[in-house]
Amino acid sequence: MFKGIQQRVFVIGYAGLLAILSSACALSGSAGNATMDQNTNQVASAKPSQINLVSCKGNADCPASVSIVKSGPSKPPLTFYQFKVRVRNRHPDSRWFVLRYRDPLESTGKFNCYKEEKHCFSAEQLWDDEKKQGASVVVIHFLGLEAFTALRLSKDADITLENYVMNTAEAVSDFDVWEVDSLLVNGKTPLQDWLPYPAMSDGVVHIGERPKSVVLDWDKTLKTYRQDYPKEKVEFIAANVTRKWLVPVSPRAVLN
Repeated sequence: MFKGIQQRVFVIGYAGLLAILSSACALSGSAGNATMDQNTNQVASAKPSQINLVSCKGNADCPASVSIVKSGPSKPPLTFYQFKVRVRNRHPDSRWFVLRYRDPLESTGKFNCYKEEKHCFSAEQLWDDEKKQGASVVVIHFLGLEAFTALRLSKDADITLENYVMNTAEAVSDFDVWEVDSLLVNGKTPLQDWLPYPAMSDGVVHIGERPKSVVLDWDKTLKTYRQDYPKEKVEFIAANVTRKWLVPVSPRAVLN
């Protein structure tokens, strides 16, 4: 997804040589002073594929916790899971949190859309109160070969979802959650700018097992899928990842 720097050879004079040597020293100094994150042991500017998953076990900085509410057989060979997921944003600014939706997240940070999908997103707004007047969570699913769920959280946000559902072919004992600076549609447009609806969830929200919801992709007036998406076809989403967490899944109940 991210390409290397191309090298070129120039014929230069003495002044040009000094300029290049000065630039090289600046780059060398920047590389030597690159700050390492104490929790991930990764350089902050590393490519997504170079950032390793960090276990949440015993790590106070982990932003998420996951437990199984229930599980059971689905359409073979799949297993149905319902999770309780809690995500907290401890950063001083808003942040995307990308969660596993089906399979473990694509390590490269590039998520390809299904070719037959026009917009590649399915989103809903969730409330825990009957009148839909309280705090809410916006849950955005990316529909592609490499699927994911995205939550955009403000500073100090604390979100709990007791109805996080997915089907997968393999048993789930760990659950990956990424902290992401930006999600870019086709590698250029921030997702929150591309979507025709607000993506930010409210600050502190607890959504139970039976929430009230509104499908954000649906136009109630036209009684069809909304038509105000950008015309550009979504080919892929590029994630600018800062941390990758591997969250252990705590068992709670299993359906027979």
